[in-house]
Amino acid sequence: MRFRHSLLLLGAAAAIACSDTPLFPRPAMSIRVVDGGGGSDTVLAPAADLVIQVRDKFGLPSAGASVFFHALPPASDSTSPHRGMYVCPMTELPCAIVYDENNFSVWFGAGAVTDSNGIARAHVQFGVVAGRGAIEIIADSTGRVRKTVFFAVQPGSRAKVVTRVADTAVYVGAGYDMGARAADRFGNPRVEPVAVTVLTPALVQVSGDHLTATGLGRGSVQVQSGPVADTAYVSVVPPGRLAAYVNGHIKLLNTDGSTQKNVLATYGDNGSP
Repeated sequence: MRFRHSLLLLGAAAAIACSDTPLFPRPAMSIRVVDGGGGSDTVLAPAADLVIQVRDKFGLPSAGASVFFHALPPASDSTSPHRGMYVCPMTELPCAIVYDENNFSVWFGAGAVTDSNGIARAHVQFGVVAGRGAIEIIADSTGRVRKTVFFAVQPGSRAKVVTRVADTAVYVGAGYDMGARAADRFGNPRVEPVAVTVLTPALVQVSGDHLTATGLGRGSVQVQSGPVADTAYVSVVPPGRLAAYVNGHIKLLNTDGSTQKNVLATYGDNGSP
């Protein structure tokens, strides 16, 4: 039985070798990073141009191939302009100018055509989201031939201190972790320590990073790291229920903002509830 099994395998191998159609066909193209693949720098720093080579199924340079470079968005928001990397055509520089959170000019992608050596290029710039940034390269109109290049984006210099919530409401005895930390101008966390000072000790207390409400009123806490500081606020409210008209709906909610619930409303002749 072993001998017969071996003959069957040899026969199958011979049939595959003689066939014009390979068992595992090569892709029509492949992408090789020539220069600028990876690296590490701080937010918005310029990076070396990303240079790639497209090869055909025989491993030879593919001239005249269309290539698209795409700066991938964060997984949490596919439409966000805040990205780990930016990429732009060779005719544009810089790829990103950020004046403030609401005023910016950025490039997410660039198209190119390979030269006679199968080479295509794009300008690259580190983005505003610290961590791992990525640029995807697509060299096939069907999108099947692609390669992703990763970069390490470091936070910028210390510019502010932030908390998880800048202003909120809680009941007496309730609390929450403030999440106070030093950050760069884009909110990327930094390693410098943060000092917390309670400005209204009769209303709130802080242990480590945890704030606890102790009395009714408007509480405040100062957070500071080196020369930068900010103030977080908390309204300590009595238990109760409120009715509010929000975006065309009547809502019932607790006085601390929790447990919101839409309620049906009867509208008058003038259209008001």
